[in-house]
Amino acid sequence: MCQTPTMRGSVHVLRQGSGESLHSHSTVDGFWMVLTGRVRFYGDGDVYYGEFGPMEGIMMPRHNRYWFESVGEGDSEILQVLHFELHKGFEREEHDEPKFKKEDVRLFYGGTRFDKQN
Repeated sequence: MCQTPTMRGSVHVLRQGSGESLHSHSTVDGFWMVLTGRVRFYGDGDVYYGEFGPMEGIMMPRHNRYWFESVGEGDSEILQVLHFELHKGFEREEHDEPKFKKEDVRLFYGGTRFDKQN
């Protein structure tokens, strides 16, 4: 995928039944789009945001607490596009005990990084 000082694109591959625990980002707005499989997103207190399939997604504004899980048959792939506050980088705050095994989520950032804006 790619990255600039204020933006990053990555793909997360979730094994069936895996996901991310409740967390938030204070410096990042994010967009998630499901590429394959099905993924459910939840908010604080397990508020149900929705279940998304291929070419569907959800926006997560900074400070919003959320978690998600793969619920389809087989692995799920989701594209994550993040926008960072300039010079503040990536910050993540955990709000719950881990629900899933870290090794069941693979992250692909790729090798392209742009340190200068054109």
